[in-house]
Amino acid sequence: MATPFFSIDFKLPEWTSFFSASLGLRSRIKQQEKLVDLLSIRFPDKKITLFPSARMAFYFVLKATFNKGDEVIFPVMGFPLYVKIAIQLGLKPIFVDVEDRHLTIDVNLLESAITEKTKGIVVTHLFGYPCNMDKVMEIANKHSIPVIEDCAQSYDSYYKGRETGTFGYAGIFSCSLMKVPTTLGGGILLTANHSLHDNINNMLEIDSFNKSIFFRIKYFIKNLISILNSYPVLYSLLSHHIFGFIKKRNPNTLRNILYSGMGLMDNQYDQWERPMLANYQLSVGNAQFNRSSQMTNIRRDYTTILNDKLHENSSYQIFEMGNEDIYWNCQYYIVSIKDDMDGFFNKMFESGIHLMKEDVWDCSVYDFSKDISGNFPVAQKYNPTLIRIPNSSFLSKKDVMNIANQMNNL
Repeated sequence: MATPFFSIDFKLPEWTSFFSASLGLRSRIKQQEKLVDLLSIRFPDKKITLFPSARMAFYFVLKATFNKGDEVIFPVMGFPLYVKIAIQLGLKPIFVDVEDRHLTIDVNLLESAITEKTKGIVVTHLFGYPCNMDKVMEIANKHSIPVIEDCAQSYDSYYKGRETGTFGYAGIFSCSLMKVPTTLGGGILLTANHSLHDNINNMLEIDSFNKSIFFRIKYFIKNLISILNSYPVLYSLLSHHIFGFIKKRNPNTLRNILYSGMGLMDNQYDQWERPMLANYQLSVGNAQFNRSSQMTNIRRDYTTILNDKLHENSSYQIFEMGNEDIYWNCQYYIVSIKDDMDGFFNKMFESGIHLMKEDVWDCSVYDFSKDISGNFPVAQKYNPTLIRIPNSSFLSKKDVMNIANQMNNL
């Protein structure tokens, strides 16, 4: 049986929510209020805004905060579309290299990147692992620079007992298909800055969201297929064979399909690209957010199993759980392949285990970054070597053990 490259942990509460909302048996307004209330209990000191995507939230935070020509510091390894959005808004991104233990921003290089034109700092809790927020906030506060936390992958991750997204001026979570918890596409903005919250909500009152019925139906079908693909039996019967055929014919096509959500096409980012969150998305989100800690605990257990199994294998570099200051949600399980990444990827696929090449995070290699100067040896060393191993809480312990054994057999 094949193992999908990602799985949504979709169980009875989610199916009940999905169908009842899709059939109109649940009120959209009540589902939205319920989700906001749930988040307000978790983040009592923050104003909360729901978005169709995290990228939309990021766009409006930048638009409401900065002026054209302002410099904004980014880790060189992060979500490339965020850099593209900054450039689109007339800002000047400045890259800082990452540290080599968990590939988050290197705080030892951060202060030297600040100039009199620096107006913001973006940090990315890459793969869900928290940055050194003590040092980031110390430097930011010293220079009176707002910090935006890219928490796309770090819901339920903590730094010294405090959740990511609560340190800075704004925290942005993603609830897309590949995130946990998910609203099957969506984003959340947290901020304690009332002015930012009000300004963004005033801009959202324009209500230029995509209202195309065709788009909504297409998006619904895509979400349903993704849910069904989470089940190894269904994935094995159809999708794994389709992906295998595409992979043989044109590997670049497969890559484009898998990373279509990166939004890195040549056209400009359209902040109104998606419709407002639908009833079924909000309803599923409520079920997911209620189970988030349970899912995190399972992923952390699976990460421990994978680390123990792979620890002595010199072919792989694993990323450790961290020290007592860190509670990592283990959103993604990433290894660095020291040699023949393509060969490893192909052999694992042939054995029925579909992995994801994660060589997409070095923002300096994209065409839109060609005017951003700098030397980033850590990113250049690691980015081409990264591969994502399935560790979804929807998989069984047996599945995870099989993955580790296959990796060691290779």
